[in-house]
Amino acid sequence: MKFSTALPLSFVSFILSLSILSFRPLDATVYVSSPEYRSDVNGNTLIQIDSPDHANQTAVAKCWQHGAGLGADTTVATVALDAAGKGSFTFPAGSYPKGPITIRITAGGDTCHLQLYNTGGVSWKEGLAAAPTPPQAAGLSLVFADDFDGPLSISRTGEGATYGSHTVGYKDFSRPKFRDFEDSNNPFSQRDTYLRIRATTLADESGTPAEVTAARSLNWNSSAAGTGHLCSVAQNLSGFRMQVPFYMECRFIAQRAKGSWPSFWALSTPNVDGGEYAEIDVIEAYGSVAQKRYTAGIHNWPTDDARDYKLVQMDGSIAGTNAADWSDSVHTYGCLVTESVTYYYLDNVEVWNHPTRQEWLIQEFYFYFGYAFAGTSGWLSELGRYGFKSDMYVDWVRMYAIEDNGIIVDNSDANSTLVGSWSESTSTLGYNGANYLHDDNSSALKTITWTPDFPSSGAYDVYMRWTAYSNRASNAQVVINSQGNTSDFTVNQKVEGSYWKYVGTYTFDAGSNATTNSITLRNQLLNGTSCNGYVIADAVKVVPSAPKEVIVDNTDSGVVRSGSWSSSTSSPGYYGTDYEHDGDSSSLKTFTWVPQVPTNSSYDVYMQWTAYSNRASNAQVVIKHQGNSSELTVNQRVDGQVWNYIGTYAFNAGTDAANNSIALRNQLMDGTSCDGYVIADAVRIVETAAAEIIVDNTDSGTSSSGSWSDSSYRPGYYGTGYKYDGQSSSLKTFTWTPSFQQTRLYDVYMQWASYSDRASNAQVVVNFQGSSDVLSVNQRLNGGQWNYLGTYEFAQGSDALNNSVTIKNQLPGGTSCDGQVIADAVRFVPFGGVMVLDNTASEVSRVGSWLPSTYVSGYHDSNYEYASPSSTLETFTWTPSFNTTQSYRLFMKWTKSSGRANNAQIVINHQGGTTNLNVNQEIDGGQWNDLGSYTFSSGSSAANSIQIRNQLMDGTPCEGVVIADAIQIIPE
Repeated sequence: MKFSTALPLSFVSFILSLSILSFRPLDATVYVSSPEYRSDVNGNTLIQIDSPDHANQTAVAKCWQHGAGLGADTTVATVALDAAGKGSFTFPAGSYPKGPITIRITAGGDTCHLQLYNTGGVSWKEGLAAAPTPPQAAGLSLVFADDFDGPLSISRTGEGATYGSHTVGYKDFSRPKFRDFEDSNNPFSQRDTYLRIRATTLADESGTPAEVTAARSLNWNSSAAGTGHLCSVAQNLSGFRMQVPFYMECRFIAQRAKGSWPSFWALSTPNVDGGEYAEIDVIEAYGSVAQKRYTAGIHNWPTDDARDYKLVQMDGSIAGTNAADWSDSVHTYGCLVTESVTYYYLDNVEVWNHPTRQEWLIQEFYFYFGYAFAGTSGWLSELGRYGFKSDMYVDWVRMYAIEDNGIIVDNSDANSTLVGSWSESTSTLGYNGANYLHDDNSSALKTITWTPDFPSSGAYDVYMRWTAYSNRASNAQVVINSQGNTSDFTVNQKVEGSYWKYVGTYTFDAGSNATTNSITLRNQLLNGTSCNGYVIADAVKVVPSAPKEVIVDNTDSGVVRSGSWSSSTSSPGYYGTDYEHDGDSSSLKTFTWVPQVPTNSSYDVYMQWTAYSNRASNAQVVIKHQGNSSELTVNQRVDGQVWNYIGTYAFNAGTDAANNSIALRNQLMDGTSCDGYVIADAVRIVETAAAEIIVDNTDSGTSSSGSWSDSSYRPGYYGTGYKYDGQSSSLKTFTWTPSFQQTRLYDVYMQWASYSDRASNAQVVVNFQGSSDVLSVNQRLNGGQWNYLGTYEFAQGSDALNNSVTIKNQLPGGTSCDGQVIADAVRFVPFGGVMVLDNTASEVSRVGSWLPSTYVSGYHDSNYEYASPSSTLETFTWTPSFNTTQSYRLFMKWTKSSGRANNAQIVINHQGGTTNLNVNQEIDGGQWNDLGSYTFSSGSSAANSIQIRNQLMDGTPCEGVVIADAIQIIPE
């Protein structure tokens, strides 16, 4: 049959009138004449084969059958075709799964994929009721599910419905085109617990080049042709979206035919208009390629310069899977995206993984599924064998993510208060609600204050949302009032738009009060300077703060033993069903807990045991964390039946015994046996804030241009010395580039040794997340302390272009600074995070003689200091700098020994006054010991200090050597 490039209506009508037996694709040789393709069957059904090309040959019919596990492939019949290529067999539909099925009829190397719908048969894994929560979704909540057991909710734009019937921006990629639910050629219908998506073409794209071109034009342009694809968001991006971590899965079956292209995938929203966005293909199956495989993969658009993919075999070669092709049987396809690794699943079996791209952590994702055909590129379709139609049946789709139980306050809500005139807009997509507001880039002060109604007092994670663009402010001013305290910082609205941006955790009182419980956005900085672009007011969200927690018991799978450990329940106070002990053996035995760490973060680590007098007072603990190892001992004669805090450590997401483990030994590190029974019961890790980072001028994370000289002449430097530029007229720069374990906000501080010849205008550039902030610091003042530069968000990793602080000896115009420029050290403190001050910290002051030592192990960082009992008072004082007034938990570490003071005097100055307490430094060494909760005021002063002394408050000397090592302060 010859096609011309011009297609008159009479010719189209002629094509539509063709029967499947009068129009046969060139490479299709096996046909079924009865029953009709895609028809209903029930009970014993006669299948008639009509294949003249295979006269006097044998045809084999196979169909996947329900059964144990994933079922099994069965041979339904072996048919001897007659001289006309005809034959028949009886298909016992009642013995096969209910719903959509495929019978594969093969003769002479060609296979006909006969789609039928079994109205009888055996209900087998149909519907969400038969689908338990997948193990890979552990720790996540079900946030979206559709069983397709009721009326469909689909519209062209997606607005007012669950799904839109086009890709966002109408960038459809199928030939035939995606059709609408409202069309006369509607491809969507619902049956039992299935969504049916029907593809319709008008001509096979085969033959001469002219015939192919004509057929492709007909399939593309005619409204009688079409197929379906669904999207979870509308054209304005409203609808269902989710953030990492999440798990998505879909169960479906489709027909293998030339051009068929079933898929299930996700797209991210770009953080800036026109910016990059991600595509995660859970499955793309192609009917034109080899059987028993599909493709999983990723793209980053619009460049697609980081594409990666995996050909997933469906031949049973992957342990735990079967040999059913995506067209043979209904399968479940899933994808788990964590903060570090992305995993792909076939029927709950992992088939591929790759590192999670870090930009995904600051994007939102929405999902697609559907039945494209041929594509808009060079792929061809041939459905003539099947009457120019083909079906995809979707059983269900569901999503798991962190349950969002937050309170959203939109810009249009009643508890949003505007000052000044703000303009509404929907120009840039990715906003919450109906629109967003902007300040018109005005120089007049404008503010918006969101005042959530908090259901109860407590800590809440605060998120903000905006739409990003190049004309936005990089320094939009935010002020948060929490329990009467004020925190202020800026956010960069040029980037990271269209998702919920975490800006910190704060403690709020119950109720709605703009003075004490509010988030305000301003178009002016606090000094009255206008922000440097349009300020966008969209929405805020507050979520009750719940740290991630993992408990590993001695009976769990995440434990590793060496040596023989005995189970027991003799002593009460164990976690779970029992505990284990080493039998007080002299042979080395170890018990290692390897938790499944949910995210890259810092975690408080706790251990539980049963206490008794025959236990070891020095059970050896070894903690592996991000390539480091920390050792300490615990006294198991006391503190049984409780979670004992043994320190805060940074772990990477995942399961890794070499880097994420807590081990218990019955021998000390020197090989000496512990002094009693060692008990292995349970460990617990609880996520806390990230650890602070200090980069000194001598550290590896530094770089410089020009010649910098070393000095230790002037006091007040951090570490062993500082560098200076020699007051040169040539440009010199010095850059500190830390390695961040997670993407988050950090308070940035700089230290220098001050003097009168220093520059009063030393230039500092902070590079963060693709932006930069230029500051001027006066190095003639404030030497020997950490000077606050600002709060910025840095991305995970080490990147001098985006995660760095640089000091320069020239102003932006090239003018030299007015004195010596000092490069000493920079400190990054997680915003609202943990603060650790060692005995060597600059916030330390001493009275009397405190001597450094490393004689007894278990100290923090490089050493500890000690003072002997004396009639002369000697004090060691830490004076932290607090960013906000709030309650903090205080811990102290020391090294223990029999010669230590059992009554070392502690004096804590805080907002409520002074608290005096005594600690026994003969025990509990090498661990963080809880000293209680205190409220400290913002700033640095003697009123916010922690002191250890060698005398009691009445002047009596302490009973032994007093140790000053380190303190740890954790916001509550």
